[in-house]
Amino acid sequence: MNSNASVKQAAQSRRRFLSNCSRASLAIALAPMLLSEAQARTRITTARPMWLAAAQHAATQLSYAHFASQVNTSFYVQQYSLNLTLVAAVDLLDTTNAALLANRADKDEMFSLTFVGPANAVLPTGTYSFQQRRMGSFQMFIVPTLTPGGVTYEASFNRISQANQLV
Repeated sequence: MNSNASVKQAAQSRRRFLSNCSRASLAIALAPMLLSEAQARTRITTARPMWLAAAQHAATQLSYAHFASQVNTSFYVQQYSLNLTLVAAVDLLDTTNAALLANRADKDEMFSLTFVGPANAVLPTGTYSFQQRRMGSFQMFIVPTLTPGGVTYEASFNRISQANQLV
């Protein structure tokens, strides 16, 4: 009789175990669908701070001419409280290559900027918030290069007009 009770108890434990496993499997299978449905219902959005949206917008409005007029001026990197000096602005589309010029739209821009910074503070490759007295605040991606004279940073711009974009 004792063995009969233990068999019955083991059978109930197996049923409970299989039932719990089935529920867990069902929950795992339905979780992605339920989460996406819940997100769609609540429409969770992450708004960009106004200063970030303004800085990103400002960077798209800055052209080669804006930077070229500011060569040998200081640009303040806000995250590191560091000043970089713009030492060169090179228009990469200023060429005598007729084929390149024939396909170029007026709004196409390709230019690079070179900045010099202090040798004792090297910024890693990344996007930084810049501030310049005439150009305002904007974000820019820069890449450091170690040179015998110190640290230089390069920013490259390649803007293709709507007319030249492939669909």
